[in-house]
Amino acid sequence: MADRGKEPITDGARGMDALWENQENINRRIDDLSADIQRLIVEMRREFNLIRARQPQAQPLQVEQEEVRPMRRRGLVAN
Repeated sequence: MADRGKEPITDGARGMDALWENQENINRRIDDLSADIQRLIVEMRREFNLIRARQPQAQPLQVEQEEVRPMRRRGLVAN
């Protein structure tokens, strides 16, 4: 988009017709932005619904750790 605010003002540009034309141009741009935002919202909702619909991944089973006990000695023990 070109920045038209820095263009020199001519005598014809100060008329009411030029103002109305600029207003219509602004309204068109706002309508385009509004339509783009609506499309973005619909797309985001669709993506969130797809994420929610996915089955949750299987959680790995957590094995509880047993207490650490000293091992019994095997073999001959001298008393």
